[in-house]
Amino acid sequence: MHLAGDPHAVDAAVAQAPGIGYRMPMKHELAALLERRLDVIADHAWRDRDPAAHLQALAEVSTAISDWTKEHRTELDPRLRHFLANASYAKALDFIAAEA
Repeated sequence: MHLAGDPHAVDAAVAQAPGIGYRMPMKHELAALLERRLDVIADHAWRDRDPAAHLQALAEVSTAISDWTKEHRTELDPRLRHFLANASYAKALDFIAAEA
């Protein structure tokens, strides 16, 4: 999933999967947010071209991850909750991938 450069992609990444009325499974929503964060970080051209927008996008996706975590905290595996609480997002994404 490559969404870098699109400031509205945070919402799009977690909104609805293809297909009318189909909502992504809970952990797929989280994975989409974590991947979005990695895409933003990796987009050096965007960062160099528009540092303020790049930083804003990073802040937005980080807030979205935090909000998602708070909303689903009680439903999460304790290890995943630990990774998210410590901002170990790469480990969280690996954990989700291993469960898939």
